[in-house]
Amino acid sequence: MVKKRTAEQHEGMVKVYFRLERDEEGFPPADVESLWAEPVDASHCRLDNVPFFAREVANRDVVEVREEEGSLWFVRVTEEGGHGTIRVIAYDKARTDDIRQTIRGFGCSVEKSHIDGYLSVDVRPDSKKRELLDYLAREHAADRLDYDEGCKNW
Repeated sequence: MVKKRTAEQHEGMVKVYFRLERDEEGFPPADVESLWAEPVDASHCRLDNVPFFAREVANRDVVEVREEEGSLWFVRVTEEGGHGTIRVIAYDKARTDDIRQTIRGFGCSVEKSHIDGYLSVDVRPDSKKRELLDYLAREHAADRLDYDEGCKNW
């Protein structure tokens, strides 16, 4: 049952937890990621956060959750919200803010991680997706960044 918790509540929001699997290089640097979400009903929430590490989910997706020991855990996506998630790592960390501003120019929102040079991009339905992907491909070809389409719901 989805219920608001005092310790994890922010203006009617709840935290949804995602179990993460590390790759052979030990990435991501955590076992769990939490995202803010709006309760929809007793077992579903609409994400209101762009994920840094959780795969196959995007901001505004409706997800099924299961309560375990007082926390809400992700089960599956039940409705795509029309957003996408792209993760970017800047090779030259000094360029991170420039990359972030350029990506915002395509109509996306961008969050900086605690990992230097690592960005998570919320590709909204009205974003200039083709231009964004062209920019990322050019920057990647120039060996300035790498990127991953963590969730492409467009």
